[in-house]
Amino acid sequence: MKMQLPLTLIILFALVIGFTACDDSGTGPENDFQVEINTATDIPADTTRPYTDITYYSLRENTTLEDTDSATTQWDVAFSGTTIYTNSGSSGPGEGGAVVLDAAFDDVSIAPSGGYETDTDTLLAIPTGSDNGWYHYTNQQEPQHAVLPLGNKTIVLKTADGNHYAKLNILSWYKGNPDTSTEEFANMETRPTGSMYTFEYTIQMNGSREFVE
Repeated sequence: MKMQLPLTLIILFALVIGFTACDDSGTGPENDFQVEINTATDIPADTTRPYTDITYYSLRENTTLEDTDSATTQWDVAFSGTTIYTNSGSSGPGEGGAVVLDAAFDDVSIAPSGGYETDTDTLLAIPTGSDNGWYHYTNQQEPQHAVLPLGNKTIVLKTADGNHYAKLNILSWYKGNPDTSTEEFANMETRPTGSMYTFEYTIQMNGSREFVE
């Protein structure tokens, strides 16, 4: 003789199964796209020459870090004068790296699958020097002796933990992100303090390379 379950018990069992099937464990399609968009303003990067002090920054936490974190994987990118370090190779213990793309920030919808460089004693992942990486030094051009971000350059980074990708665009190297076309900026006596980075970045927190849905 077959045992028949009460109807209410059958309905309850079905509801439990249905809830479990629909439960979002964090890996479902709804959570595939976990992008954070941030702007960092006036990040100091040693305003006096020779540039020896370094400011460490966590893209994952969107904050600067203490110098005591320099030997950890807490930071992802670091700034000193016009030099940008990644937490990789000779610069840190992390699994980071970077590639500089000849593309506008908004046009980069996916991080490259390869091509990431790491810092070495002779060459950084993000090259330094005028027109080599992210900036142009005007020298005797107007405005004279200015550091200006290059157009159509996007830095794509791997975070120090090796689990996330971010794209980064340097907006300004001067305090307050000033208008570089003004007479005030052209005049070196009234030009805002340099080595003060303002940048925007997009970071994919779920480990994929996609920056847009």
